Amino acid sequence: MGNSHDEAIQQAYDAYDDLMLDKRYIRDNDAWGDLRIDRENGAISLLLRWKYNWIKRWDAKTDWTDMEKNTFHGKVIFVINQTWNNKIFLSVSGKSEFVSKFNGKDLPFTIEIIQTDRHGYWDVVVFKIDNDDPNSFRQSSIVWNSRYVELDSKDIVAAAKCLGSSKVCHEQIGLSHELGHIIGYLTDEYYSDDADKATTPFSGDASALMNIGMELRSRYMGNVIERLNRMVPGSNFFVKSVKK
Repeated sequence: MGNSHDEAIQQAYDAYDDLMLDKRYIRDNDAWGDLRIDRENGAISLLLRWKYNWIKRWDAKTDWTDMEKNTFHGKVIFVINQTWNNKIFLSVSGKSEFVSKFNGKDLPFTIEIIQTDRHGYWDVVVFKIDNDDPNSFRQSSIVWNSRYVELDSKDIVAAAKCLGSSKVCHEQIGLSHELGHIIGYLTDEYYSDDADKATTPFSGDASALMNIGMELRSRYMGNVIERLNRMVPGSNFFVKSVKK
């Protein structure tokens, strides 16, 4: 009885929050995230709710502490701010009322992640591995359709990545790369076969984030732009500039 009452109260709060948000933003709140356009300044943001599951792998010396969990999430926010937020600017053309207000203006794109125990857009499993062992590694990945992410405790720091058996190497933060997949760019641009063959269209662009580097590219915004165009009929959003 109590749980049903609490759930009803929470649903009422959620409905009120949505009402207030809809006044400020044009929104596309789907299962992958809440994409928002600020009606006043045109700023574009993607809100993601992450429901964490903390796992200790066999080689980790201790289990996750509450402080370590909070520190990890804090570094997630830091990495996003450093590598994604306010680095990509969009603009818009067309004949809509929105275009008449924002045509030619720089519309910044940001990602915001909120930690939650309920209503998670994404289930995020974080494996604690041996951070002191340079050879300790676990392959991170996402499953787009299931909104499922696997990270490890080293994914918030830079590590050397190389193309196949070549000597082309760059430093990359794993989390920054996985975020590219989370916003809808599902292609891995690097290759890792021993023959060193360029097997993807952007294999030669080694400094790109979805390859082995850290530089953003306009092509990563394809899914976001498709959603924006649906949100504002008569508008054609496009990437105007990218800060690498």
